[in-house]
Amino acid sequence: MMSVTKNNINSVLATDKLVVLLFSNPTCGPCKDVKIILAHTESTIKNAVFAMCDTHDNTDLAWTYNIKSVPTIVFIKNNRITNRATGLVESNKLISTIKSVVRT
Repeated sequence: MMSVTKNNINSVLATDKLVVLLFSNPTCGPCKDVKIILAHTESTIKNAVFAMCDTHDNTDLAWTYNIKSVPTIVFIKNNRITNRATGLVESNKLISTIKSVVRT
């Protein structure tokens, strides 16, 4: 999973694939669990880009995406937010959300 900052967000979003962007921070326990779930999902779904943004280091991006709590996953397709998920997301719900936006 690639790291996203204000310096590379535009290049990450410059794709026709769905971008699954996790907003988290190092002190968040549930964020660690979501990272594991996303890593597993990333290995099974190839038609999406998986990325992560540390809200401690990138408060401006968290503000831009209206992140009020972590973990929050923002699903972005063609520079448009299609879905959001906040909190500990189950793997099957994550996969279902991704499949509703793209073909895997």
